[in-house]
Amino acid sequence: MNGLVIGVYQTFEYFQKMQERLTNFVVANSKITKEDFDKLMLNKNELTTDIGTILIGKQAVDIGLMDALGGISEAMQKIKDMIKDT
Repeated sequence: MNGLVIGVYQTFEYFQKMQERLTNFVVANSKITKEDFDKLMLNKNELTTDIGTILIGKQAVDIGLMDALGGISEAMQKIKDMIKDT
């Protein structure tokens, strides 16, 4: 977000709801638990981001945030397989 943020309770509440929607979407569409995702998202030990966690592809797969690694051709093949299965 860019610009002026007025530090009132409503702004804080809005950011909390936005974070909850993001968390719920990720948890519903991956294999990561809410608790594990919250830990990654709220991590303050990453020097480069000040908050959150930087993951490399295989790490994201290992924790259940993603199903697999691949490029466009693998993604297209997965879509074709999913269409065939319906």
